[in-house]
Amino acid sequence: MSSWRIASAARLAKRLMPANGDMDGLLANLAQHRGRKIHVLARDFAGQPTSGLWIFAERADYLVIDDPTTPSRRAAIICHEVAHILLGHRAQAGGAALIAAAAPDLSPELIARAMARHSYATQEEAEAEALATQIATEQAVRCRSTQPGPHSIMRWR
Repeated sequence: MSSWRIASAARLAKRLMPANGDMDGLLANLAQHRGRKIHVLARDFAGQPTSGLWIFAERADYLVIDDPTTPSRRAAIICHEVAHILLGHRAQAGGAALIAAAAPDLSPELIARAMARHSYATQEEAEAEALATQIATEQAVRCRSTQPGPHSIMRWR
């Protein structure tokens, strides 16, 4: 695991993260940074072991999230997929049947191209998980620091 790559990607994630920790804002900023749209698709993975995947298409990225899920689990899945993007990994194949089930509006040709080009190694998953944890932590801190209430971070004078 390359700690330098993770640290570099974490710095970029912090720059892209809105002050209020809004996950949609992070995705919008990342899309602008990359010059590509990012679409989040909620799909029922019907008992598959995968809870999310990133599909790199010709003009946009697709983050496919298992649905139904809780808001906090959704954020964790998005952080993991965003981590893959920031680390420069290649988009997940995960099996043609899984991709077709998760995103039925994608053409069979696009799925075949994704399968031919991409695969994940265990090291990439470990890197993505390490970075996703940092992104999720930063997101939670920013959310708490901008929202009033008992969960806010107290600032001592």
